[in-house]
Amino acid sequence: MRRKVGLLLAFLFVFTCGAGVMLSSYAEENLLKNPGFEGTDGWNVWGKETWLKDLGSREEKHSGNRSYKVVIKEATPWDSTIAEQIVKDLPEGRFEASAWVMIPQKTPLVNTLVYLELFLVGEDGADLKKFQSSQYNNQAVPLWQKLTVSGTIPPGVKSVKYWLVVAPQKEDCSGTVYFDDASLVITLARKPL
Repeated sequence: MRRKVGLLLAFLFVFTCGAGVMLSSYAEENLLKNPGFEGTDGWNVWGKETWLKDLGSREEKHSGNRSYKVVIKEATPWDSTIAEQIVKDLPEGRFEASAWVMIPQKTPLVNTLVYLELFLVGEDGADLKKFQSSQYNNQAVPLWQKLTVSGTIPPGVKSVKYWLVVAPQKEDCSGTVYFDDASLVITLARKPL
């Protein structure tokens, strides 16, 4: 009887260890480059050319020494700016994406949206699914607030587009926005056998 119990326990141990090889936690690994904007690498920034877009601002920070600053002036609808990273060859599994945002009281948003957006991209380059965080509009955010999205990366996803978005909605848009501590992590992923 003891031998059967011992064999059963040994089998359960080997089975759970084997399952651990198939499932792996990536919660500590941020897949974004330069997530704290301490340098200028890793990010592709585009949008209205006359706006200030500073990838290494020293004025405000959530952590570290720098942040990403955007100043919106004389904007019209569709004059957005986006800071993008593309992460390729992700394993299937759960993801969590986030970024911290701060909008000073002295330069609040006017008719402008700020949010985090994530796109799952297929083998053919088409967007398969979009995830969007809560949005800030027509306000100040004097204390740092966290934008978050989460979901699942299914089979067939080739890459993920991670966007920090500042998007005017009407005439005479304005405001100053700081982003910091961007993150994209896989919290539970199945490794190939």
